[in-house]
Amino acid sequence: MDSEKKLTNSNGIVIFRDVSPGTYYVSAEKTGYEKDSGRVECESGETEDVYLYLKSTRKSLKVHVKDYKTKELIEGARVEIINSDVKKEKETNEFGYAFFDNLVSGKYEVSVLAEGYSSNYKNIYVSEDLTTTDIYLKKKNTEVSIKDLEISPSTVCMDEDENIDISLPITLKEGNDVEFEVKFYIREGEEWVYLGKDVETLNEDEKEEFEIEYKYEENTLAEGNYKIKAEIEYNDEEETEYAYLRVKNCCNERAKFKIDEITLDPSNPKIGDMVIGTVPVELIEGYNVNARLEAMVDGQLKNSENIWFGYAGQSKLFEFAFDTSDYGIGYHTVKIFVKTGSKTQEAEKEFYVSNERRDSDFVEYKREHCLRINEIKELNSPLKSGEKTELAVEIENCGDYMERNINTKLKDSDVMLGSPFNLRPGEEKKIIFRFYANKTENLTINVWNSYNSVSRIYELKVYSGRLSIHLKPEYIVYADEDNKIRFSVRNLGKVEDEFEIQTSENVMDWVFGLPEKIELKPGESKTMEITVNPNVVPGEYNFEIIAKTANSETTASSKFRVVERWKVPTGLFMFAGILPWILLIILILVLAFLLCLFGKNLYKRMGDRKRENIENMGEETATAGKKKTKFWWDDC
Repeated sequence: MDSEKKLTNSNGIVIFRDVSPGTYYVSAEKTGYEKDSGRVECESGETEDVYLYLKSTRKSLKVHVKDYKTKELIEGARVEIINSDVKKEKETNEFGYAFFDNLVSGKYEVSVLAEGYSSNYKNIYVSEDLTTTDIYLKKKNTEVSIKDLEISPSTVCMDEDENIDISLPITLKEGNDVEFEVKFYIREGEEWVYLGKDVETLNEDEKEEFEIEYKYEENTLAEGNYKIKAEIEYNDEEETEYAYLRVKNCCNERAKFKIDEITLDPSNPKIGDMVIGTVPVELIEGYNVNARLEAMVDGQLKNSENIWFGYAGQSKLFEFAFDTSDYGIGYHTVKIFVKTGSKTQEAEKEFYVSNERRDSDFVEYKREHCLRINEIKELNSPLKSGEKTELAVEIENCGDYMERNINTKLKDSDVMLGSPFNLRPGEEKKIIFRFYANKTENLTINVWNSYNSVSRIYELKVYSGRLSIHLKPEYIVYADEDNKIRFSVRNLGKVEDEFEIQTSENVMDWVFGLPEKIELKPGESKTMEITVNPNVVPGEYNFEIIAKTANSETTASSKFRVVERWKVPTGLFMFAGILPWILLIILILVLAFLLCLFGKNLYKRMGDRKRENIENMGEETATAGKKKTKFWWDDC
């Protein structure tokens, strides 16, 4: 035969009969499948089997529909796929997906709708036998009212502990069962430090105060204004609110100064004189006070300086200068201001400038070069070992010339400001050194140019966590039982730190379950527990809990006493069952009956003897001795 075509039966088989011997080519094809063919040698009287495999050209698509925030699968979402030739629609099943088969390769637009969610779509290219894709839906917007972020108190003293309430009122005007998560942060330097969070679920017209308590510890923040941030998340939406916390130096607010007499040289200046003024200023109340001193002549600032007073009774000399040619003949007033925070103290002196100047009154004013380091301040205190610090240094041109090409450097280090700078007379500039600090040390800041060289020492303090371990004096544990020893720990340090926790070596093989490391924020507490091996021999065992950081170590001591519980000897009873218990109860009842029966007669004989003795002692004594003692068996 030349060529013959047949269709396969329901089992996929076709038979060609009465075929002449020879070589044949057999092929099979079907719409939606790739064609396959094969070669077969037929001999007389033999039957040959040929297997052909048709690979489907149709593809399948599986679409998962998920919640954008929770990533949970959504049942009942309507999924539609469209291209130039196909438009199909299905709903996601209980497993959150819709399945489309018998698709040709190509690009499809997949769109999804679900109740309570915004629609979404994406373009998918179907090329594999089974293509799988995920589509995420966001919940529909709700109407929310968010009030201003509130801080109470909004101003704290730098050197005093304070509990600060941070709250944010939120009202859900439209919507139901909406979860709000509010996280609170404080800006320290260039970083946002996490303070805590509050999570609540609101229904329509419901209002809630989202709040935390920020425990401020003394001297953890420098003087200044700090931004507080609240991040609000709900229904895949994010909003942010801000407020400010003011940290002030209350030592400055409480400080009192004594401004002594203002001295002018010359005391009776003439036109053209250069007058040098001095005034002693003494701190009479307070300590560690940074004061701003200013000298003004007829309202014009002549000099200003930040001066540090360490203790009450310390006195500093403040100087200023002015040219009488700037003021003219007549009466003038010089005022001295001492400013600490919002508080200002002042003193004044009136002087007269005359028209005549004697040669003997002339005071030569020498023009000078001068550079001064006014203030050194850490911007990200408290500082942890290994962290990057920012050290702000304020430099002033206290001379009469323009100071050019000023360089700054930390002594014995490679930390140096990038390029030199210039300062005009009276001008100040704040520069910032950034470097990694590993230990507490005295830093020397050098400032110089061609005419000046000045240095100042600053103590850079590096802190680490300090773990407080609270153990009971003694723990009782029982042999052959699982026992847990619980204790609490608290970070008393000023910085967050990681602590290595371990027990002393003498009990290391008998206890387990203690985590090797824990991380605690300042003031954070945690309850720890260790399990004692039930096979420990009874006795007393002293032990220690040791906590280490990179720069500190804490040890706490206690002991545990291993004892055995008292147990009823139950071996016989367990062996014989309930019968021994019944016999024991019967024995107790028999003993009670015998005691009741014979105890009364015994008591009667004892009473007769006692009465005979009383009669022998006389009538008076007998009367006093007639009081009868009653025993429980008298009622038998």
